Amino acid sequence: MLFGYPPFFDKSPFLVYQKIATGKFNFGIGGAQGGVGTSRLPPSQALVAKLLRVDRRKRLGCGAHGVEEVKCDRFFGDNFDWVALYEQQIKPPWVPEVRGDADTSHFHVLSRLIETDTASEVTGEALKLFRHIEEEEKRLPPP
Repeated sequence: MLFGYPPFFDKSPFLVYQKIATGKFNFGIGGAQGGVGTSRLPPSQALVAKLLRVDRRKRLGCGAHGVEEVKCDRFFGDNFDWVALYEQQIKPPWVPEVRGDADTSHFHVLSRLIETDTASEVTGEALKLFRHIEEEEKRLPPP
């Protein structure tokens, strides 16, 4: 999400689902893992980690104040001009040079992000976890 990659990525859809269900993600090579305390992360990574919380009741932006929780996050600071953003008046700090609509030269190959430990078989525990999450979601009020 910070560098143009999906936050949960793997070789097979089932392994992607397993990572989503457990909240397992990585901030890139050498980066922090999902699930660590957000107070010790840089503001950008802390924001992403809070947006990706498995329990939607604890997920940033899903509380009583909705999007205001996101807008008040330390990543944006105290003086972020949301009106200027909406009106597209903010100049980006960097505009990449592209050779056309299909130019992906600014992105690394996704296969490099696949973790080596995902080659193992998915255990029965993962299936139990998915069923548990499904049941919990049914009990929650609509978002």
